[in-house]
Amino acid sequence: MVESDYLMAELLIRIVDKVNLDSKESNAHCMKRGMVVTIQPDGWPWSAKELANPEWEIRKYRGVAVDALTGYLVAEAGDELLDPYLQRRAFTFDLAFAVKAGAKEADVLAAQKLVSPWTDRG
Repeated sequence: MVESDYLMAELLIRIVDKVNLDSKESNAHCMKRGMVVTIQPDGWPWSAKELANPEWEIRKYRGVAVDALTGYLVAEAGDELLDPYLQRRAFTFDLAFAVKAGAKEADVLAAQKLVSPWTDRG
């Protein structure tokens, strides 16, 4: 066995947009579908709320270190005073990306690119 076989990252991902209809600025800061809430190591003791919330999903990736996924936790770059619509996360997790039968999770993640839907906000 290779050392990477012992690694596993667990991601708590928002699967439904959180929306604030009262304010466009506040809505921009709400977590959206595909945004990673947190990344934890294998065996993390998730709370009952985290496990039961229908707006979140926990995905586990064998062979992937937590540090390799921290890009999903980075906020959109910029100055909030100049751009009040900056997103909570610069990248989203592609929830539609299917795992092929027999593929290692590490290979699936390596094939997936960080997706930034915020580059053209008009």
